[in-house]
Amino acid sequence: MPIDSNTLEVVRALFPGEAIKELTTISVGWNSNVYILNEKFAIKIPKTKSATKGIEKELALTEAIRRYIPVELPTPISRVIVDGIYGFSYKLIKGKMMTTRPLPGSGNNFDPTKIIDSNLYMSIQKQLAEILSSIHRIDPQVVQGILIQFEDENWAGTYARLGKKWGAILRKTFAGNELIKAKILLEETIDGIAACHFQQKFIHGDFGGWNIIYDEKRKGITGILDWADSCIGDPAVDFSELIYDYGEQYAAEVLAFYDKESDSSLMDRAKLYLRLEGFRDLHYGVVSDSSEFVEKGRKNIEKMIRQTGN
Repeated sequence: MPIDSNTLEVVRALFPGEAIKELTTISVGWNSNVYILNEKFAIKIPKTKSATKGIEKELALTEAIRRYIPVELPTPISRVIVDGIYGFSYKLIKGKMMTTRPLPGSGNNFDPTKIIDSNLYMSIQKQLAEILSSIHRIDPQVVQGILIQFEDENWAGTYARLGKKWGAILRKTFAGNELIKAKILLEETIDGIAACHFQQKFIHGDFGGWNIIYDEKRKGITGILDWADSCIGDPAVDFSELIYDYGEQYAAEVLAFYDKESDSSLMDRAKLYLRLEGFRDLHYGVVSDSSEFVEKGRKNIEKMIRQTGN
């Protein structure tokens, strides 16, 4: 992907003494363009004001929780504004994104579901469970002061708002009976979430493999990225992302190693949140004019309609 002159100016401003020998585009992330500079630094350039706010939130949160998490978190280096364009730089956490989903470029992802070595397979699951347990055990008071600067909604209110936003774009893709079924699925899911009972905890909010860094040499998880969606909420959300990327069986196997104080309905709630992934993808596809995400969202919604019998 070609890199425009504005981006190059931001990179130069972030690293005035660094020669740009290699600048690689990482096509992951809805809200920001992400680049790797000289295999040493990660750079985020947010696409919107809300994305900039999300990065500000991430910077504050990671400093507050770093000592509680057993792996590396993004470490900020510098930030700039060039002609109204924000740029943020971080120390690069080296490794591969631990996702089943192929990424641009050869060999940029590591798929843990295809590991043949049974000991390594189980070791990674234990690491995932340990990381999730450490996140969910963080006292909400540690982060409450930070979160309140960026959020003004309760848990149910957030999903009610999302339901209206996602419902508004369904007519752009569905029609007739399929539109009715999609609306019913969305409404039933939002109502189901509102009726859930659980102990609210600090959560990552986007705990998919695209935000998990794996080091093949060390045979372990070394970092967790992108804390912009972190909040006080339902820990089942983080397991729903595991299901989305690795499948229900794999997520259930991770849960077996998870904090033993977890409630018995966690996996059922995770599958409830999973129903919304298609609506999230579809909405992003429509607002960003991405036919790929529109099609991805549509297929996911149709799949969930079939599974739920709507």
